[in-house]
Amino acid sequence: AGETEDQVDLEEQEELEEDVAAGEEGPENVDVDETAMSPGTNMGSPPAGDTAELNIAEIAAGTADVSILTRLVITAGLFPTVRDGGPFTVFAPVNEAFGEIPRETLEALRADRAAQADVILGHVVAGTVTAEDLEAMNGGTLEAANGSQLSVEVDGDEIRVGGALVVAPDVMASNGVIHVIDSVIT
Repeated sequence: AGETEDQVDLEEQEELEEDVAAGEEGPENVDVDETAMSPGTNMGSPPAGDTAELNIAEIAAGTADVSILTRLVITAGLFPTVRDGGPFTVFAPVNEAFGEIPRETLEALRADRAAQADVILGHVVAGTVTAEDLEAMNGGTLEAANGSQLSVEVDGDEIRVGGALVVAPDVMASNGVIHVIDSVIT
């Protein structure tokens, strides 16, 4: 019992990352070509190299900084959708963002696949919306796949969507675009 909350969170994060890497808790048809990408190393860094030939699911699976979101996508049963569907714009929270969510909320989320899907769909917009498009929408809103409205605010070089700061914009995929963000959109 002598573990601190940070130690428990780190252990849970490592466990989540191991589950994703092993393909656990996901559908058997999850197939990610790990040789096609190398994981990012900095906060929000996408896989190295040109990602335009990879789909959103492959990019997310190859980006270590968004492994918790990737696991939620798998356990919610949405992996085939982000792999084969689209085009989509995905606002992908970094792992650290999940540390800001109260522990009870995370535990409830892990136990409820419908709630997982709702949270994930709150980070997805139909179509391909680039950073340039977001800048042009300053003060406007986007409709997420779960029906929620995401405000778009631009201040200099900073773009915020749903209150979250875009830390790595325009990671282009074969079926859309990913913008890595610093917090979970609620």
